[in-house]
Amino acid sequence: MERETEILALQTQGQSEALRTQLAGLARALRGWNMEKPPSIAEMLDLAKALEILGVDEISSRQRDVLLPLLAKTQTDRKRLLMREGFEGLVFDSKRYRDELRQIGQVRQAIFDWAEVAVT
Repeated sequence: MERETEILALQTQGQSEALRTQLAGLARALRGWNMEKPPSIAEMLDLAKALEILGVDEISSRQRDVLLPLLAKTQTDRKRLLMREGFEGLVFDSKRYRDELRQIGQVRQAIFDWAEVAVT
């Protein structure tokens, strides 16, 4: 998931860190769903571009119908995501993973800051 965040950060520099980490969290959440055909990193970048065009700063369950064609390629996957609770759960998981990534980033930054102070 961290690698996906790095790739998204490089390719989506005009978007917020929160959205980039939520996109990485969404990719992780989709893998957890054991989809028949989960989106690739290239497809997640396409999703990021679509969200940028739409002016979206955070993925929410209200966007299900817009995002569904970008996330689900098979009929079975679409059916699962069409369930209201299914998509809401997916968005909830993406935000949970986003928050985990933020915490990891904060810990890394604190360690980096501490190391700089210790060296000087």
